[in-house]
Amino acid sequence: MNTNQGDAPQHLYFARPWRDALVPQTNICDTLLHWATVMPDRPYLTELLADQGNPHTTTYGELAQHVRAAAAALRNVHDVRRGDRIAVMPRNSIDSVILLLATAYLGAEAVVLNPRDPEARVTEQIRMSEAGLVFAEGGAGRESIEIAEFAKAARQTAPLADPPNRHPFDTAFILFTTGSTASSKAVLLTHYNLLVNGTALARHHGLVDGRRFLGVLPISYANGLGLTIIANLIGGSQVYLLDRFDPLTYLSTLEAIQANVASLVPSMLTAAVLARRIPPLPALQYFISAAAPLRTSTAREVYDRLRMRVVQGYGLTETTNFSTTMPTDLSPSAYEEWMLGKDIPPVGIALFGNEVAVLDIDGRPLANGAEGEVCMRGHSIMAGYDRNPDANDEAFRDGWFHSGDIGYMTSLDAGEPDRRILTLTGRAKNIVKIGGAAVSLDEVDRALLSLPRIEDAVALGVEDTHLGERIVIQVVSREADASTTTATIREALSRVLAAGLPPTRIELVAEVHRTANGKALRRLARPETPPAIDEELDG
Repeated sequence: MNTNQGDAPQHLYFARPWRDALVPQTNICDTLLHWATVMPDRPYLTELLADQGNPHTTTYGELAQHVRAAAAALRNVHDVRRGDRIAVMPRNSIDSVILLLATAYLGAEAVVLNPRDPEARVTEQIRMSEAGLVFAEGGAGRESIEIAEFAKAARQTAPLADPPNRHPFDTAFILFTTGSTASSKAVLLTHYNLLVNGTALARHHGLVDGRRFLGVLPISYANGLGLTIIANLIGGSQVYLLDRFDPLTYLSTLEAIQANVASLVPSMLTAAVLARRIPPLPALQYFISAAAPLRTSTAREVYDRLRMRVVQGYGLTETTNFSTTMPTDLSPSAYEEWMLGKDIPPVGIALFGNEVAVLDIDGRPLANGAEGEVCMRGHSIMAGYDRNPDANDEAFRDGWFHSGDIGYMTSLDAGEPDRRILTLTGRAKNIVKIGGAAVSLDEVDRALLSLPRIEDAVALGVEDTHLGERIVIQVVSREADASTTTATIREALSRVLAAGLPPTRIELVAEVHRTANGKALRRLARPETPPAIDEELDG
């Protein structure tokens, strides 16, 4: 339990502590039980599995029965109790959702692991979390319990008549931050965290009865779990859940299900708009994009080809997914100005339940336009890192959670100076020092990704004996002529690198290593030997 956490300054929302609750629910399954009574026949989740022809749908009433039966099986067969930990490697499926919600229903803690991670990483995370059981879908791991088999057997179990005693500040999910195994940290997200952020997202995007939402991001990540599963559950809308992204069929799926809102990441958007056939999408209102930077060129391409907006948001696992998101009701001229006319599209205004500020190195708020560290506080901030006091001390300073991201604030409208919008410019840790000069890898990435013939790109900092570090660039190009690619990149780099910086090498690669939610994995992108293009570029 984390009942003492709500008085910490990083958990105050305009001076309101956690115990002064913003939402009435105690457990993330409370809303499910409500909808199961009010609209039991309303569809909640339709799974669209690539290896199965016919989609399968479960209603709110059916889901409540399955969750209560699975909770009974966890308790009676596996002796799982409130506060116990089980590890879950979920797939985007109904069975995985049922298991995660059943764990929450009991008041137990689900350690949510990425089934695509290397076995050594998963093994270490299970060890770190001290999870008593491991559940996986698709036979991942010899010691794991198969999720689909568990769900099938659980359906024959008598559902729990009443939920056990629970507390809103109990931990519901434990998710690990991205990074190397050594640097990855376990994030404790309480029921209250998830309820506040899910309520904010449901309100912002109008996720209500009759709304159809298409999700494809893995539910093993905060975005897929918090937005696709929890926010839609709280709002009472219908979710269509893809288990994989196929750029050739994605738009036709949107057309077939008549989705109103769809959530993905920028790299998926880029791939989707390249489809040869652009179907009519009269029901779709906008795409939600997060987890990785959105280029202006991608937003423009989506707008020009699909006549569709992109609503960008931003947050971290530690802030329960979204901290900011763009307004959904911008006028055409405002959308043109903010999303299509800026070098860097902003990530939005602070969501209900959390405050967002840009602070200087001494923890003082900065004026509009001044760059500093993006910090958050409020009711959607994690309880903390699991058994990691040093990391907690570092993250929670000056009464705020420190994101490590760099950005600035601007007034959204001259008539509303207090309604401030956030723009991200980089990550503090994505800075390399070349002969004493600081270079932002994020800024280099943006310059490369703005080029029309560059499909994907990433800038890497590599050690250099004489200079400390230097830059190597990896690009995925649509241009057949390597010399043309080199010339184009040289011009782009001249706009962001100071004159006189040492040469930079380019490598043509088949793909840029990214996480499933679109973030560049610079640690996995090792320079090739020999490089595809062994060009030395003058900065």
